[in-house]
Amino acid sequence: MKMEEFKAETKTHEKENQSAFGMYREASGASEKETQTLRNVFSAIPPGLSAIETAHEMRRKLITQGFQYNDRLFRLQDILKKKGGNCLGLSLLIGAELLERGFQPSFRLITRPKDAIAKKEQELFDRLTTGGVLDYDKPKLPEHQADHPIYRFVPLSHPALILDGVTFETTGLDDVEENPEWTPEAEETIEVSFQELTGTVYSESARQTKKTTRIGIEKAIELEKKSLIIWPGNLDALLYLWECAKAIGDEKTAEDAASEYMKSMSKASSALWGKYCISNDPVFLNRALEQYPSYLYPFIEKHVTLEPDMREARFHFAVAAWCIGNSSVISLIDFYTTHRSDLERLFGAEEAERLIKG
Repeated sequence: MKMEEFKAETKTHEKENQSAFGMYREASGASEKETQTLRNVFSAIPPGLSAIETAHEMRRKLITQGFQYNDRLFRLQDILKKKGGNCLGLSLLIGAELLERGFQPSFRLITRPKDAIAKKEQELFDRLTTGGVLDYDKPKLPEHQADHPIYRFVPLSHPALILDGVTFETTGLDDVEENPEWTPEAEETIEVSFQELTGTVYSESARQTKKTTRIGIEKAIELEKKSLIIWPGNLDALLYLWECAKAIGDEKTAEDAASEYMKSMSKASSALWGKYCISNDPVFLNRALEQYPSYLYPFIEKHVTLEPDMREARFHFAVAAWCIGNSSVISLIDFYTTHRSDLERLFGAEEAERLIKG
């Protein structure tokens, strides 16, 4: 990506003396009043504590004042209004307050933490693919999402706050007594600055824009460009910029984004999948699945869309559907809608209509 071409178009919030909350506020589009109101949650925490002690007190204040984990909230004003936040928003909130108090926390982006959920997810995938659960010749499809899905089946990137070399989990807001310190094994872990992390606020905002019109897609492109000025190495932003630019025929922007993305040395399954999306090179598709066998996007591409054997494709479509039905990240109805042509080809138009219409 030739970022100098974007700088003339987009005003960045990168300023020499801008405070941590100033950066977070600008990326969120929040007001100073909203920022101060949210900071007041921590106002009673006394000075003189260590960074880790201060973070524990901040977490305690959030819990006692009714804040909860919410996977869609990351902008400062939304955390305040709805009293909840996700890993990005809460890491930025607690990190900004620590920085304002003179501490020097660090930040990491943890891709696909290999936690207890990841292990159970693989177990479910193995049970479905090895047979005995689904009828190979006539597999049934789920009609709706599970009530409380816990699995992922995609390699989420988890922004994390690091204090004294330990990952401080900001999203554990259920129990004051629970220890939020953990050091997870992961597929990939990279160091990011606070400023780079604020850049992801623009990128995540781009994903929440309505992209049913050209105006919506152009707004998403504008937000991704802002994100990339702050953090040029943000692969998620580059890939999404490429997708949006392709959608409206902006070939120059798409080519620049693709070129920059393909330079990445990342071996994470998400990066390999992105390279396949851009290049259609099956080497990247196979490497993504070697890294993460239950990663459903490349799994569906290889074992359903590109699979010539109808029986195999039908069975693997059902495997994917049951995984997605138990995913907290991927929508089952969106899957059926996006892959309607495969659904009709493998299960018939009438079944496709029934599942999509509900």
